[in-house]
Amino acid sequence: MKAIQRPGVLLLFVLFLFSHPLKSTSSATIEAQALLKWRNSLQSSSSLTSWSLTHLQNLCNWTGITCNKDRTVSEINLSDSNLNGTLQQFSFTSFPNLTHFNLNNNNLSGPIPPAIGNLKKLTFLDLSNNFFDNSIPSEIGMLAELQYLSLLNNVLNGTVPHQISNLQKVWYLDLGSNYLETPNWSRFLGMGSLTYLSFSLNDLTLGFPGFIPKCRNLTYLDLSGNQFTDLIPESVFTNLGKLEYLNLTYNSFSGPLSLNFTKLSRLRELRLGINEFTGPIPENIGLVSALQIIELYNNSFEGKLPSSIGQLGNLQRIDLRTNSLNSSIPFELGFCSNLTYLALALNSFNGDLPSSLSNLKSGTIPQEIGNLSSLETLELNTNQLSGELPNSLSKLSNLRTLSLFTNAFVGNIPRDLGKNNLLLTDVSFSNNSFSGELPPGLCDGLALEKLTVNGNNFTGIPSSLSDMNSLGSIDFSYNVLSGPIPAGNIFQQAPAEAFLGNSGLCGNAEGLSHCNAASTNGKSKKINSKVIIGVIVPVVSISFLVTAVVVCLILRRPSKQQELAQTMRVTEKCDVYSFGVVALEVMMGRHPGELLTTLSSSSRPPSDDQKLFLKDLLDQRLTPPNGELAEGVVFVITLALECTHPKPEARPAMRFVAQELSARTQAYFSESSGSINMSKMISLQK
Repeated sequence: MKAIQRPGVLLLFVLFLFSHPLKSTSSATIEAQALLKWRNSLQSSSSLTSWSLTHLQNLCNWTGITCNKDRTVSEINLSDSNLNGTLQQFSFTSFPNLTHFNLNNNNLSGPIPPAIGNLKKLTFLDLSNNFFDNSIPSEIGMLAELQYLSLLNNVLNGTVPHQISNLQKVWYLDLGSNYLETPNWSRFLGMGSLTYLSFSLNDLTLGFPGFIPKCRNLTYLDLSGNQFTDLIPESVFTNLGKLEYLNLTYNSFSGPLSLNFTKLSRLRELRLGINEFTGPIPENIGLVSALQIIELYNNSFEGKLPSSIGQLGNLQRIDLRTNSLNSSIPFELGFCSNLTYLALALNSFNGDLPSSLSNLKSGTIPQEIGNLSSLETLELNTNQLSGELPNSLSKLSNLRTLSLFTNAFVGNIPRDLGKNNLLLTDVSFSNNSFSGELPPGLCDGLALEKLTVNGNNFTGIPSSLSDMNSLGSIDFSYNVLSGPIPAGNIFQQAPAEAFLGNSGLCGNAEGLSHCNAASTNGKSKKINSKVIIGVIVPVVSISFLVTAVVVCLILRRPSKQQELAQTMRVTEKCDVYSFGVVALEVMMGRHPGELLTTLSSSSRPPSDDQKLFLKDLLDQRLTPPNGELAEGVVFVITLALECTHPKPEARPAMRFVAQELSARTQAYFSESSGSINMSKMISLQK
């Protein structure tokens, strides 16, 4: 009896041994067929040629497929595969052992199927950089083993499902660059494993998401590019002590920064630009010693720049532009020797700059600025800085951008500037009182791309600029330049407005007269009588126009222009934009708001309004001007358009407007005013 039983037991044992491989083989076949079905539904799948029935037994060698020890699919990695189609025909139930699913950077579209919730073993899901739309399925919250989830840069909409907070093992969650809307944040759970969270560039509104302070292990938080409002909760500062990156840029957060801000002791990057924050910068900001980047631009911070900022030895970038800071700059800022970017423009700083550094709303730039050897960008524009530039600027060997426009600097540009600044690409000295010749060293680096020096008293252009093949944009308008322009293409092909307001210039460029032999040889500074960028206007007519504009300015802005009201003189203290607006209003007989709005585009393409003849623009209640009076009108309107240029940097200083009004003796156009249209007027603008 026992001998009879033994073969039966042996048979059962053999069947047991082979049952699992047979099952795996069956599963692999199901998976292969499911993959082929999905591939055949795609509009573009040229990268999947290895997926075929003839290779059915080699599933684990198919492109993008990884198998586990049982030879069933554990990973699908098809990132950057140029796939075009949807997931509608993808059988999620056919892959019970799938742990990684990566479709990043393809052209997949349509909704994310709710069946994705069947991937119970999934730990990694990346559907970023596609065109998936509709809402995020709540079933995604069923992926209990998930650790990494990225839906970045799709066209997903609807509210963020609260079930996503059920993913308690997720450490990386990125839903940025979609069109997601605000859910009921109170339904969200804290996510204890989460270290990286981004909701950037969505349509989220209302206050700070309440569940975030419960995610105590966060090191990276990005809520930028939404419409969040109200204060930052205190719990953000008290609970998120591990935070290293905080980006709330481009929202509507308001109120002062909490003094508990310093509890974010590991913070390296603080980006709060373009919000509605008020109050002072926390005095003890220097205690956050790991800070490398501080961006507080375009807010309403006020008061002083704390001296403790000098304790931030790792600080590389600080951007405080466009606030209401009104102190002197602390001496201690000079201790931040690793600074590569310093932007303090459009504040109300006062007092002299400390010798330890340089910068701010008034005062001079000290020689010690040359100690900032790592500095790459120096933006001091639109302040009240004065004095001469220090020679030590030439020591900033890493400097790429030097922006000093709209201050009160005087004197010559340092002779050595450019010799050691070989990386300089963008230089602006506009709207100051610089004089003398530009230093030839500006050309030494052969990297300069943009040079704007309009609105100064420069007398010479270095001929070496003609060899700068990298130079793509220049502006020398409103200086006291004379003689021939350099021979390079950038000068010969420059528009007329690049040289406007330099009556002594000549050369082969639009708006300039041809040089005679004397000026070409450099032996004469006689001004050619045929330069076509002036206007003949009787002194009495110009005086009348100036008086009319000044009176209007006085009546319109008595509080801001008291000096103008007292002296009855147009000076550089006047608001040049307001001058232009009122000058246009005097000429047009109505407010020029509609005209300025139409012309506010930076490109200013020709439009129906620009094809409007000048005579139709003028006050229709008056007789159209003729002769010399018409030439005066042309001149004043052209100058007014220059004063109202949408880019403040491109507007002339008021002293040059005054000089032009009182001294202009040549005409812009040879044709009659009746044939002049707005496109010709605008062609002279920057």
